[in-house]
Amino acid sequence: MFTTTSTPPGAAPHTGAAAGAAAGAAGAAALVDAVTTIDPYDALSATTDLLVSLRSSIHALHALEATVLAAGHQIANRIADADGGQDHGEFAHRAVAAELGLAVHESDRAMTIKINHAVTLVTDYPNTHDALLTGRISHPHARTIIDCGTNITNPTQRSSYETIALDIAERETIGRLRPLLRELAEQYTEKPIDERHRDANELRCVYVQELDDGMSQLTAILSTPIAVGIKDRLNQMAKRVKLTEYANRRDTQQHAAQQHAAQQSNAHPHTNTGTDPDAGAGAGTGTGTDAEAEAEAELLPVRGLDHIRADLFTDMLLCADPSEIAASGETGLGAIRARVQVITPRSRLTPRSRLTPNHSGTGNTPDAHTTQDPRPAPASLAGHGPIDTDTARFLASTAPTWDDVTIDPDTGRVIKVDTYRPSAELRRFLRARDQHCRYPGCRTPLDLCDIDHTIDAALGGETSNTNTAHLCRRHHTFKHGSRWTVTQDPDGTLNWASPTGRDYREPPPSTVRFQHYGTQETGNADHSHPF
Repeated sequence: MFTTTSTPPGAAPHTGAAAGAAAGAAGAAALVDAVTTIDPYDALSATTDLLVSLRSSIHALHALEATVLAAGHQIANRIADADGGQDHGEFAHRAVAAELGLAVHESDRAMTIKINHAVTLVTDYPNTHDALLTGRISHPHARTIIDCGTNITNPTQRSSYETIALDIAERETIGRLRPLLRELAEQYTEKPIDERHRDANELRCVYVQELDDGMSQLTAILSTPIAVGIKDRLNQMAKRVKLTEYANRRDTQQHAAQQHAAQQSNAHPHTNTGTDPDAGAGAGTGTGTDAEAEAEAELLPVRGLDHIRADLFTDMLLCADPSEIAASGETGLGAIRARVQVITPRSRLTPRSRLTPNHSGTGNTPDAHTTQDPRPAPASLAGHGPIDTDTARFLASTAPTWDDVTIDPDTGRVIKVDTYRPSAELRRFLRARDQHCRYPGCRTPLDLCDIDHTIDAALGGETSNTNTAHLCRRHHTFKHGSRWTVTQDPDGTLNWASPTGRDYREPPPSTVRFQHYGTQETGNADHSHPF
């Protein structure tokens, strides 16, 4: 999550989005003329201001289009009523979709989908529509809020979900927003994820779809932790294979160079060392050796990671015996195991018999809730969203180590981390707090991140949880190689400052995931979240 102190300039977009777009076009033309003559950072600042203004106008136009399409839906209802309600208004709605679609060069099917989305936005999510109209969120943000709230049918619960979702959406990128809203929506759905997962798990399957040029796509529908684990194991294996292929290529190149040098030496036993001006081109140090060795080494191409993953996937399914791999005690590729990070509230690990009965008196369940209080937070797979309770319990029971994270229920700030197997205390704390790269908008998982000193250790920065944070390699090098600066607050918030003077706050992801929004955890509630 991140916020910026920069305020979009210009008039409110909903009072004149078209005029704002025209003004933006004029501003863009003027900027192009001036960009080569003014200070580059002044030009960058002006470009950023103009982009923010243009985006606000675009968001407002999306909202106005939704209003127009929703009006088209109402017109179709009126036409259907005038026709006596025959065929439940199907042809009236299809006729309106055809009229609107062809006018803007779209099919009636595509227009029908857009009309349905517009009606949902305007009718069921009015605050989201208003936020889009005023340029506070983008159209993809609005679609994400609606898509993640699909299973919330109770209007009161949906309104509560929308309020919190908007608060998050105004500070998050789309990549980070979806998993957060999926977890949030799970607290307000009428049918909990455990029930839905049991139904969905019955649909698991594998099928083949033929593509062109002799290729096919093999698709497996699996439980999310299993699918993510499969991909992680393939990633680990592919990286190890790629390193091996690079080493083999290097060794082959060196061997070819040595063989060529030996052949040259045998062919010219009295070759001059290069001091004789009459020596031929093949004499001396042998300048052709490296080129020929390089050409021979090119016969051993190094496969890309995607190719290696596909080949490993094929080899394991067609040739490997899983029981033999498990029993072999291998230390090579067969010893690589999948890694996933699961966040499980303590209530999800508590035996059902020890839970407090729900308000309606229908029994003990971790998903009991009323229309006033949201359901307790679900277990989730880091970076992906909610998973069913049984899977979370199984993973917790088989994990070689797991951390017990205590958080502040109001702010979501990580207070302490205890482990049930000795490990690096600081690393445990940072993994619990950061959960992914801490550059604004980046979701690179921790396994692909470095622990960076906010104030460089060489400059006296201490190695503590108030001066370290996870950054992926891309943003780690960006921090040190650009004019951007970063400071860290005591609560772990990173403050990124651009060269043009804009500030972007990046609170720890744990404060978004664990922040206390509802009233379900009060009194003697347990605020520990085992990882």
